[in-house]
Amino acid sequence: MSRYPDNPSIPGVFTTPGVNGPRRYAVESWHSLVTEDLSPQVKDRLHVTRVIHVKNLSDVGELSGVKHEYLHIIVRDGDGRGGPGTGCLTRLVAERDWDQIADRVVVGLWRRWLPRQKPTGAEDPEAGGRVPMPLVTLKFDHLPLEQLSLALMTVSKSRPKYNLFWYNCYWYANSVINLLKQAKWCTGGFEWDWANWQGVAFSLTSWPSVCAIVLYPSVVDHRL
Repeated sequence: MSRYPDNPSIPGVFTTPGVNGPRRYAVESWHSLVTEDLSPQVKDRLHVTRVIHVKNLSDVGELSGVKHEYLHIIVRDGDGRGGPGTGCLTRLVAERDWDQIADRVVVGLWRRWLPRQKPTGAEDPEAGGRVPMPLVTLKFDHLPLEQLSLALMTVSKSRPKYNLFWYNCYWYANSVINLLKQAKWCTGGFEWDWANWQGVAFSLTSWPSVCAIVLYPSVVDHRL
C-alpha cells in the first residue's frame, strides 16, 4: 500500500508527479484556472496554510553561483475534520526567473501528504534535490486560493518585465510576501536564522556561512 494518500486530481493544484505533473502555468493563466475553472465547491475546500520564501544554494564547493529565490506554497484540501475534502496537503512553487517570459506557478513536483506525515518536497527538485534555505515563513488561517492567485498576479502586473538589477526573483518573492502579510487571513510568521541572506546574489564564503550551508538541511527538513 502506498505511503501517500489518495486524492482526486484537481487541475492546477493537486496533480501526481510523473502522471499529470509537473505542470507549469503563467501566473495569469493560473489565476484564471483557479478563479474560473474550479467549481465553487472545490474552491471552498482549498486554502493556503503557509507561504515560505526560500533560497537555492549549491553544494559547498559551488559557492560562487547566483542563488535563486522563490516561494513554496502549502495548500490544503479541506480541514480534515470530516467535512468536504480529504485533508491532504500539497506544495506548489511560485517564481520569477530570468529565462521565463512570464512569472509562473509550478504544480505537481511532489506528492501530496497528510498532516501527520512528514511533508514531501523538502528536498526540492528546483534546488537540484537539495533542501532550499528558508528565509521567511508566513502562516494563514484558511487563506483562499483565489486570494493567493490574486496576490501573485498583482505583483506580476505591477512590474511585468524581468530586470536583472531591480525586478528579479528576489524582488518578486519578497513583494508577494509583503503583500500577503497584509491579508486578513495572515496569522503571523517568522524569519529564519538566514533571513539576512535574502537578496544576496552570491553565497558568502566565511566559515560561519559554510557551516550554515552544511547544517541548515537537518534543521529545516521537517518544517518545510
